[in-house]
Amino acid sequence: FHRWHRRIAARLLSSLPYDSALDVGCGAGQHLALLARLRPGARLVGTDLSPRALEAAAARCPGEYRVLDIEQARLPETFDLVTCFQVVEHLAGDAAAVRNLAAMSKRWVLVSTMQGTMAPHEAELGHVRRYTRNGLESLLRSAGVEPVRVVEWGRPFYSLFELIQSHLPRGRAHVIGRFGLGFALLSAVLHALYFLNVSRRGPLLMILAERRGL
Repeated sequence: FHRWHRRIAARLLSSLPYDSALDVGCGAGQHLALLARLRPGARLVGTDLSPRALEAAAARCPGEYRVLDIEQARLPETFDLVTCFQVVEHLAGDAAAVRNLAAMSKRWVLVSTMQGTMAPHEAELGHVRRYTRNGLESLLRSAGVEPVRVVEWGRPFYSLFELIQSHLPRGRAHVIGRFGLGFALLSAVLHALYFLNVSRRGPLLMILAERRGL
């Protein structure tokens, strides 16, 4: 899923002109590394609640890193592009967070999350909600940015995988750490099957929005 997530993000971002980019909730820096590959020489900044995550991101990708609670605050500067990947579904104050994202953007905001019905096992990941396309578009518009491109991805095979996950015992829906050969083979098979997913329907929701008046 995460490899496909980055591939889809790259398709949306590859044609955008930006000299500076901020990734909010950057985690270990996988998406900052993607932004660096797409725009060599661009100024890259990552924020996260976790100093440990920022240390891992800095080891993965050169850039500037700062601790930030996006529900409560914003940086006192703006960027051509602001991204927020798989974060807003974790936030109780998502409306405030999206307003802060938009306030830090000179032009583009890219948000990805999950849509549809939330499964019980997602609480293990800290999810508090899922979205609808209309709901997330409205949230972005209320923050002053207009959706211009939307990707909905994952049917049929990622949706089927999610259905299987929802029926696994609590604590078994997600495996963290080093995988054995069996998991590696399963991952390879799933990645290949996901080439057959469509980009018009599915649980992954990714919206590129642009500041109004540009």
